[in-house]
Amino acid sequence: MLIEEATPILPHILADRAAAHALPRDTEYSVFEEREKNLVEHLCDKAQKCFDNQPTWRKQICGPGNTGRDLLLSFMLHWAHGWCKKHHIPYCGPKWPYSISELKG
Repeated sequence: MLIEEATPILPHILADRAAAHALPRDTEYSVFEEREKNLVEHLCDKAQKCFDNQPTWRKQICGPGNTGRDLLLSFMLHWAHGWCKKHHIPYCGPKWPYSISELKG
């Protein structure tokens, strides 16, 4: 079952938000756009794999209120950090512990 079907959460929206905060903007637009597309795809795939294979994680994502959304965004920021490191791209997002309040605005 897809995350979108089991919860009101839209992972691609959270992945876009995490990628926008994680990637440096000092690169040419086409380079930024390609990196952002790849990162968003990676984050959505990873979230779905965890949702499919980890019952405890799935239960937390389906939690009450905004807890699932905030947890997924926190994980996506963590995964984005690792993805940037793997691809030798400077990570520009918030540092651990990831605070949802840092992403407002």
